[in-house]
Amino acid sequence: MKKHIIISAMTILLATTAITSTTLACEQAKHGSYKTHHGKSVHHSIPGKSFAYLRLVVRSAKELGLSEKQQAEVGKLLVKAEAGAAAAHAKAEVVVAEFKSKLYSGKVTEKDVRAYSKKMGELRAESLAARLLPSIQIKSILSAEQREKLKALHRKERNKSCLLKGEPHHSGAHT
Repeated sequence: MKKHIIISAMTILLATTAITSTTLACEQAKHGSYKTHHGKSVHHSIPGKSFAYLRLVVRSAKELGLSEKQQAEVGKLLVKAEAGAAAAHAKAEVVVAEFKSKLYSGKVTEKDVRAYSKKMGELRAESLAARLLPSIQIKSILSAEQREKLKALHRKERNKSCLLKGEPHHSGAHT
């Protein structure tokens, strides 16, 4: 009986959390916590979602005027970042599988839920750091002139992605 109550409570908690976080995100978008672009929330602009910035540097090496040494350093950063994020993802999959095993067997306690939540938060933070730190470190590899060129290229890429998605674009949307 106690197992069923815990499982029921967790189900309600998860559903409530999903609804609350969605509602909160929508409210934040309305009130400017998230930038909006043509009335749409642009969560894709949250830093650390992908390695696109690093890949842009690799792809634009010639245009940026990167030396062979700089290209090698940027390549190492990208590989290190991807490996770090992949490792965190693999660890997370193991943690999820272990938790699911406990959950489905009905042997989950409040302590287990809290430990699982804490561990998943740590792994998400680890993955985010693996994506963000190289973007910061890359700036020490590039000269001031190269950083300015990269900034312009990055802005151009974001504007191009809007046009590819069929969204009209105006200046200042991605500042």
